[in-house]
Amino acid sequence: MNLRKSAFVPLAVAAFGFASLPLIASADQNRPRHNPGERMEALDTNGDGDISREEVDAVRAERFAATDTDGDGLISAEEFSAAAEAREVQQRAERHAAIFEHLDTDGDGTLSNGELSPQIDHMFSMVDSDEDGVITLAEREATHEAMRARWRDHRGERGERGDRWQRPNAPDATPDDE
Repeated sequence: MNLRKSAFVPLAVAAFGFASLPLIASADQNRPRHNPGERMEALDTNGDGDISREEVDAVRAERFAATDTDGDGLISAEEFSAAAEAREVQQRAERHAAIFEHLDTDGDGTLSNGELSPQIDHMFSMVDSDEDGVITLAEREATHEAMRARWRDHRGERGERGDRWQRPNAPDATPDDE
């Protein structure tokens, strides 16, 4: 990899991070985070179905102000990092809540062993490919590789970076083609 390519990655990450700054929210903001369509709907603050430049600018200013915790009109590296960490904590909490809700089949707000057992049994049977009641190292590795392949396929379908810098259905690329 040459220097130009190795410098591109951190610059691209930094540029993406800065460009997405308006989307970074503090943990207490109550807005959709999972679906791009929901994110767009969140920008429609007056609910008329259209997103005006004024609505985008207002949301961006609000989120900038929430990130600029010392109110100096600038976002320091510490403020940027704190906002990103708060967002990660919020997203993790939302994922855990969704998983808990899925597992809580009787909806009582608690998980019993009976509610967890079918999930564990299902996961065990998925990995125990020969159905002998034992999960071998080979079965664990095969399951892990299958999961990685599904993730690569999923990312590739969206045109994002997989194992190599190329889009789906593109001619084979080599690292030098990047």
